[in-house]
Amino acid sequence: MKTFSLFCFVFILTSVTEPSLLEAQYSEESISIVVHESIETDAINIAQLKAFYTLNTLNWKDGNRIRLADYKGDNYLRIRFYSKLDLTPSKIKKIWLRAQFTGKSIPPNVVNSVAEMIEAVTDLPGTIGYVPTSRVSPDMRILFEISNDL
Repeated sequence: MKTFSLFCFVFILTSVTEPSLLEAQYSEESISIVVHESIETDAINIAQLKAFYTLNTLNWKDGNRIRLADYKGDNYLRIRFYSKLDLTPSKIKKIWLRAQFTGKSIPPNVVNSVAEMIEAVTDLPGTIGYVPTSRVSPDMRILFEISNDL
């Protein structure tokens, strides 16, 4: 029983004081806003990006539907991304639930990892997502980059 208690104490202590692997790996890196290579838009600004993710802009310039990809839960990249947009994950969830309930939009494609985000963006035309800049693949287009000092 003593060993189990000690294990629990050490586990709790390290999980509180140690940053997550994802956070440690990407904490200093810029976040690239990426789209499927078929998207013809060359660049966007932070206001346009916010309009996409708050569902104020639903279509690309060519009229095709914007498909959002987002990380699940309290993913470190997700929290950083929304903080740069002056949003929180809980506020964005409310926006998306309201839009889904009213029939204005469909929910985003939710992914669990950077690898799944890359797959979502590269496999489905019209998709926009965000990844650490070092993970951008050749079949994606970068529309915007969020640096740590933005």
